[in-house]
Amino acid sequence: MPLSLQAIPIIPLRLSIKIEYNLSVKLLKILLFFLPIFLCGEKPSVMVTIPPYAQLARELVGDQVEVVSVVPAGADMHTFEPTPRQVDATLGAQIWFQVGEHFEKKLEKTLKNHNPKLQTVDLKQGVELMGGTCSHGHCTSDLHFWLDPIILKTQVKTMGAALCQLFPESCPEIRQREASLLAQLTLLDQQIRRNLSSSSKKTFLVSHPSFSYFAKRYGLTQLSVEHEGREPSPREITRLLRRVKEHQVAVVFTQPQFNNKGAEILAKQLNLKVVEVDPYSASFLDSIETVSKELGKE
Repeated sequence: MPLSLQAIPIIPLRLSIKIEYNLSVKLLKILLFFLPIFLCGEKPSVMVTIPPYAQLARELVGDQVEVVSVVPAGADMHTFEPTPRQVDATLGAQIWFQVGEHFEKKLEKTLKNHNPKLQTVDLKQGVELMGGTCSHGHCTSDLHFWLDPIILKTQVKTMGAALCQLFPESCPEIRQREASLLAQLTLLDQQIRRNLSSSSKKTFLVSHPSFSYFAKRYGLTQLSVEHEGREPSPREITRLLRRVKEHQVAVVFTQPQFNNKGAEILAKQLNLKVVEVDPYSASFLDSIETVSKELGKE
């Protein structure tokens, strides 16, 4: 049967022109945003200091932007010094999310000599810093604040605002992803509290004191084998043994970036459960939840 012309919907000319115009404007905005990429053959680049923030940045910007971490996975950020090749990998970055590590100022000076327009964002802003280690009269702040989901929410907002300024055409998508990430962190905080609610033991042992902010947030006590950035002396081991027994510690958390020999010896002597976590990796949120789950079993 021939198709009747009456069955074909006719779009008014004015509406058709308006639809085409709106589509053209959107396409033009997208093309303008990605024009530098097409011309240079590269994605825009966002830089972070450590892998946990690389994961957050990826979740905020999606796969249209390259995210580079200065400290590679598996490295100790406290002793890390970037190689010339690692410096070269960061030269094209448009923004750098910093955490206050010792090498950042020196590297920032080098990068700004090549790229004066490099923006830096201090993720310590709005964070009440805890004391870290002291050596030869010099004390540093504890920078493991990303292991507190509530502090992390503040930092995600800081990152989202900075990325919106850098990529204004993608701001609605960034804000959408930010809201999703904040909701995820809220759920994580709630899950941690549920995990810990059934635990009678609130003290845990670590090879390296990474969980100070986490412990403070959830009313826990962290005992560390490492003492002021070094392996403990025999006297300090004796004191630590006494505290571990007093607090009836049942689990010790080791980390692949650090020397875990002392923690493993103590665990063997006292029959403690050993659990490896990696709070410096891209899957750091899983490590946070693992700690709460293990403590919740005690």
